[in-house]
Amino acid sequence: MWKFDTNPKESLYLVGSRGTRNYRVATPIFYDGYIYIGNGQSPEHGEGIGHLYCIDPTKRGDVSPALAVDAQGQPLAPRTIRAVDVKQGEKAIPNPNSAVVWHYSAAPPDGKGQPKFESTFHRSVGSVAIANDLLFVADFSGVLHCLDAKKSVNGQPVVHWTHDLLAACWSTPLIADGKVFIGDEDGDVAIFKLSSQKTMLAEHNLGKPIYSTPAFANNTLFLATRNRLLAIADPTVIAAAKSASPVGLDFLKPYPKLHGLSLDMTEPKFLEIVKQQELKTRKTVEGEKVTHQIALGDDHTLIVMFDKDAKCSGLQRVLGDDTPPIDPMKELASFQGTWCWDFSQPWTWPQPIGVGTDSDGRKSEKRCVIDGNRITWVGPDGERIYVTFTIDPFNPLPEQP
Repeated sequence: MWKFDTNPKESLYLVGSRGTRNYRVATPIFYDGYIYIGNGQSPEHGEGIGHLYCIDPTKRGDVSPALAVDAQGQPLAPRTIRAVDVKQGEKAIPNPNSAVVWHYSAAPPDGKGQPKFESTFHRSVGSVAIANDLLFVADFSGVLHCLDAKKSVNGQPVVHWTHDLLAACWSTPLIADGKVFIGDEDGDVAIFKLSSQKTMLAEHNLGKPIYSTPAFANNTLFLATRNRLLAIADPTVIAAAKSASPVGLDFLKPYPKLHGLSLDMTEPKFLEIVKQQELKTRKTVEGEKVTHQIALGDDHTLIVMFDKDAKCSGLQRVLGDDTPPIDPMKELASFQGTWCWDFSQPWTWPQPIGVGTDSDGRKSEKRCVIDGNRITWVGPDGERIYVTFTIDPFNPLPEQP
């Protein structure tokens, strides 16, 4: 559909900070019709210049900012190390089909002829984060940039503010709860107000380097350092979580009395909860496995299983009430003998042992004999008919009124 070169054609790929040609490490981000993508190199290669683009993905073909041509103006084949060698008479020419909306890289020089460090976009391994048309991106040199995601002047984005984190940054900023969170290699987590005006709300050191992106879920902030995973939440959120259904057992949410159950509980702990919540449970033992069943009162049954060490091996909610299995032998014994009924039609049931007259004057069967697991009756032609059956102890027939 389209291709896009994120490097200037004259740039040169070299391992280390001397190189000016990069590759794409970060994941492209789509926002409100545009794609935002930056480039960089492996952190092992050190710091260097980077490029961040906003591009229009509706165009087709080669939509790079420039095209590489030889001395005769003919297109050059793509190259990995350097697309254009000026010494060979090659050059880069503007691409009339360019999809660039804006390009962010080196800042204007300061009074000493050097680009301003905090206003320069360096190599990056993290993606951008965007909300309310505010774009945040941290480069590997440790500068956090806040740009306008859409507005540009002369092909460059409007820069609202930048901030030097004073340490290398590997991660993508997190936008949550009206704030921007970013961690760095020194283990610092900087928190800014989600605003076009720079307002640092707090900075905390977690003691170890932060290489991953923070995450926010269920009103909880998750932060991973090199050797620890932290979950941070307001005390009221923690209290609510303790009363919520267990993690991984969302099907218990409708049953507050069961919120104390967990997959790491023991059978004694389970029985303690059963007693505290005044629950009724039916216990069955099969070899070294123990199963408890609790009727949930909504045509469902909770099955709680324990292994030989009395550790929970699983919880399952199944359809059906907590009806205990019937004894097949007792049930079969209750069926034995001759069975009679008041009415039947001869075309739906053949004539058995003994016939009678129904209310419509027709003769039809009135009896059948059950002996063991066999039903016997006499067909309309006088032949004996036999049917055998079995009883499923876990699926008894419903009682009839």
